[in-house]
Amino acid sequence: MKKQIALHPDIDLRQFDLNVSPPDAAGTYEDKLTEAIRSSDYAKDLVLIVTDHDLSSKKWNGLSQAAVSSAARKLGLPVAGYRKKLPMPTDVIQRIPGNGLIELVKGDKGWGDEVARLARGFVDLEQRISMLAASMGSRPSQMRSMSPGALLASVLEVPEVAAHLDSLACGDQTVIAEILNFSPASRAKTPPKLNEEVKRRLKVAMGVWLVDLIMAYPGALINEVGTASYLDIHPEDFKRAEIKAVFEGARYKELPFASDSAPLWWRHNLDDILNEAGVTTGLDLCVAKGVKKVRYCPCSVDPKLHAGYLCLALNEPISAKNSSGRVHWFPVGADLARLTKSIYQKLGPWIGT
Repeated sequence: MKKQIALHPDIDLRQFDLNVSPPDAAGTYEDKLTEAIRSSDYAKDLVLIVTDHDLSSKKWNGLSQAAVSSAARKLGLPVAGYRKKLPMPTDVIQRIPGNGLIELVKGDKGWGDEVARLARGFVDLEQRISMLAASMGSRPSQMRSMSPGALLASVLEVPEVAAHLDSLACGDQTVIAEILNFSPASRAKTPPKLNEEVKRRLKVAMGVWLVDLIMAYPGALINEVGTASYLDIHPEDFKRAEIKAVFEGARYKELPFASDSAPLWWRHNLDDILNEAGVTTGLDLCVAKGVKKVRYCPCSVDPKLHAGYLCLALNEPISAKNSSGRVHWFPVGADLARLTKSIYQKLGPWIGT
């Protein structure tokens, strides 16, 4: 990871040495870790904590990822975790979001690029929250009157997706509760003022929600394969520059956590592009624009069928006929998320169908 991070001059990686004994003060590992980080020379510049799921060492015997996550919450910092073992394709659907932890996706060269993307994203998000608060002027209470979806939509400057984002406000109750704690719906007698500490907590909560749910489950935002399936364009054809250019206006870009290597598209903007052209599919739009040799998006189980949905376990186009979306913890707003019937039947007892 160090070599990859070195390719990003704006990112500085500091390693917490587990070969050094924890402080002698009484308390849990969570407390000792919190104090050790708080007293470090890099504490004031810390943006993101990254942790292995296996943290066993002689000096910190028994230290767990859960303790790191708890320490991060006390410090008002986001935490991302990784596993050295290669994940199985179905791991993504067996992991239920809910602990405030971002699961790192290993790229071709490791985790470094993903860590850099997350770090930049949280810095960007914090700045945007401050800008929104400043724009309210003497009326900061307006932010507290917003639902989680409306608040995040305002931060991202896409107010039209507020309702759809609210339909994705489930799954990771750790972060959603943090956002709700800021609103009038909070059970607290006096909702917290928007000071720097609250801004940091909101940044962490909204960032984890955005990365771990909204960007991961096809609904408001859709990845490349899912977008091709939604538009009924063959995924290989959708990679062509002339076809992507048709839908460039719907790209999620210049916003927190945006990635050129793993692009996303706003679903509502894709719909707008189709509606303005008076067509029902992206395939029809490409044909109308004179793009040659564009194929429909076939179902990965039965190529004779058009797809339209995305199998989360395999990241492949799937048809409604050959899939199921009845997984209880899939967010309601992620209505394009499905599982092939064979995977659904095999994993049903473990994924809570």
